[in-house]
Amino acid sequence: MLHFGLPPRFKSDVKFIQLDNDPLEFGNNVKAAIPLCGDAKTILGQLNENITTPFCSKDSQWMKNISVRCNAKIVEQKSLCEEEGPLTFYSSQKIVEDNIQKLAGDFMIVCEGSNSMDIGRTIFTNAHPR
Repeated sequence: MLHFGLPPRFKSDVKFIQLDNDPLEFGNNVKAAIPLCGDAKTILGQLNENITTPFCSKDSQWMKNISVRCNAKIVEQKSLCEEEGPLTFYSSQKIVEDNIQKLAGDFMIVCEGSNSMDIGRTIFTNAHPR
């Protein structure tokens, strides 16, 4: 996540489309092949109005591949939560997740960053964006 668009996270020849409401942000990490400056809701709405062929559908092979990879990651993450031994980020967050699931209502979980935040994204069940 913290490669800022640079290899090895992305291929060296990848092209980025950057959408930002602040033109000073363009090129801070990598050069955008297509910089789009303005309100995201407005620009994305304009793009959607002009798309004649959907980028992908839920039934596309691309989406099926993503689903397979996501499900494999879920299994992998759960196995890390079940390891015996001293508490890890995975096992401690699983304890929190298991107990939250027993309670009714919405919760906001705040992590201090780095490992606990990154692992929390994969362990904690999210019902809402962000």
